[in-house]
Amino acid sequence: GVAEARGAGEEAEARGAGEDGLRGDGAPYNALPLAERSQILAEAAAEVVIFEAEALDAVYAAGRGEAVEQAVGMFELLRRMQSAYLPQILPMLRRLHGRACASEVVALGHTRQQLRMQHPEVIGLREALVATAELPAATNVEASWIYHKGVDALGELGALTTVVEKVLTLAAATEKLVVETHGRCDELSADDLVPLVTLALVTCRLEAVGFEAFVLTELCSDLLATGKEAYLICTLQVALGFLQAVDVGGHTGT
Repeated sequence: GVAEARGAGEEAEARGAGEDGLRGDGAPYNALPLAERSQILAEAAAEVVIFEAEALDAVYAAGRGEAVEQAVGMFELLRRMQSAYLPQILPMLRRLHGRACASEVVALGHTRQQLRMQHPEVIGLREALVATAELPAATNVEASWIYHKGVDALGELGALTTVVEKVLTLAAATEKLVVETHGRCDELSADDLVPLVTLALVTCRLEAVGFEAFVLTELCSDLLATGKEAYLICTLQVALGFLQAVDVGGHTGT
């Protein structure tokens, strides 16, 4: 099963681009239309999700899935399965993503860099949420000090090698962000949560923000993306969408 998963990943990368930036047929990958590059990436992610579903079915058909689930829970069962193949596949997908979304990656990095020294109001943070000793933070970097536990936790996503661990870390990071708002506002709304996650995305030590969001969106099975987890992944998507649209100079979205 692990060999099949790795083979699927290698095949997807060969279709997309080898180490020399060429497709398997020798055509320059970066010269392909954006839609075709994106399709190759999407198909590769879909193959991983399909493989996981088939592997999970096989585990239950063999009579082992139910016993493990009862002993350690569904999330841990999935984590153990994913740890057998995703560490080898994620680097391949990351290379495909970097080639398919090169311009977006560069633009996002530039936006994050610019926003770090902008006022928190640019990303929608209310003054009450970024005040320290009755003095509001003047920049997003200063505001991140208030929420450093959540920011640091989100920055760990890149070091994790399973989707389960990434989902749980996203949930833990968001909870840490929310905890720091206690006493700063009566009730935290979705209008507040998105800017908080945006702040973490802007200031965390996570290089491949776009790729991590891609993994959490495209490789997250229905078993993982339910209830709170689905809401948090959606919040991350909205925050990333804001970063991809915001006009830093004009302080408005496009």
